[in-house]
Amino acid sequence: MVTGRVQIQVWYHAERNELVVSLMAGDDLALRDEAYGHGNLPEAYAKVRILPKCGDGSVQQTEVSRPTQNPIWNATLTFGHVKADTLMDRYIDIQLWDLVPHTESIFLGECSIELQQAFLDDQAIWCRLDDMKGLRGISISNHT
Repeated sequence: MVTGRVQIQVWYHAERNELVVSLMAGDDLALRDEAYGHGNLPEAYAKVRILPKCGDGSVQQTEVSRPTQNPIWNATLTFGHVKADTLMDRYIDIQLWDLVPHTESIFLGECSIELQQAFLDDQAIWCRLDDMKGLRGISISNHT
């Protein structure tokens, strides 16, 4: 089951054509299945991308947190070559993963935020995690 939320703040540097996403923290993330043998606290990291693809189309990610349901990343992710006139038609896609030691990463949840909404208050916002694509139970071989 997907639980939790993630806190972000977004701003745009017009003179550099850069979109900056500050991924601050997670809250109440799902516990890890004890069957993996490394405790039940997730070691979470986030993958962030802008959709539809713009700029260099890159996916960026945070560092892996210490084992906790409430990670703090305070990560600043910069997406270059983003034109101002395309911002309001795009959204931020955030996926959280649990890096299980010596095995595969496990999907924790995701959220999508329209850039128009993210810019609205000029402050950090919380986004509830969901499983929109049915990825819960899916794992990937590495986190890079």
